Amino acid sequence: MAACGSDGDVPSSSNKNVSETPEKVRQLLSDSIAETDQSISILESPDDSDLPGLPVPCDSANKEAFFSRVETFTSFKWAGMSLELSPLHCAKYGWTNIECDVLKCFSCQAFLCATLHPLQDVNKYKERLAGLQDDLKAAHKKFCFWPDSPCSDRFWSLPLNEPAALLHGMAERFKCLCVLDTQLPVLKQDDLGVMTIREETISLLLQLVEDELKSNTKDDSSVLKSSGDLLPAHVSACVLALSGWTA
Repeated sequence: MAACGSDGDVPSSSNKNVSETPEKVRQLLSDSIAETDQSISILESPDDSDLPGLPVPCDSANKEAFFSRVETFTSFKWAGMSLELSPLHCAKYGWTNIECDVLKCFSCQAFLCATLHPLQDVNKYKERLAGLQDDLKAAHKKFCFWPDSPCSDRFWSLPLNEPAALLHGMAERFKCLCVLDTQLPVLKQDDLGVMTIREETISLLLQLVEDELKSNTKDDSSVLKSSGDLLPAHVSACVLALSGWTA
């Protein structure tokens, strides 16, 4: 008669626990991964308005983003404003123009109504203007970086203390304008007189531009052709480049 407690008939409790352990581990890992995936999907859900938005990094050093904000201002939505509320000054503190006389912060999404009605009382008008100037910094939401970190004025100011940079910028604009050639407007002697620009000044500027362009080219050929047919185009390109225009 075989013994009831033999290994071949009844498995021991220890063997049973060992055989079930891998299955329990796999189940625990599966449940843990499912909970993690669910929590990640909730955090990444764009439709959940209760979740706080991610902070926008400081963008005050981005010159391209600055001029992108400036381009949102148009004559239809931002007309008749004082120089203190120019698009350059508004974009300096992160504002974009979304509607008529309405600004919106690019980062904190705050709104600012900047209606500036002409008033007969000069003092009240100046008070309103000063208040709007302060609001460019104070109307942002809490913890917004723009009041403390505005864009630098160098983004739109001429580098008057850097003549090399001024000459290089003008030479690059002149080079782009010369591509238009005969499509450039023709400037007559009377036009130069109205702009108080003398021929000697134009000749000097053309010489400086040629020297600058030569220094940036590998060959020794003259950048400006001496053909009389192209001289009027050079004069026009020089005046336009001096005024900040480019092709």
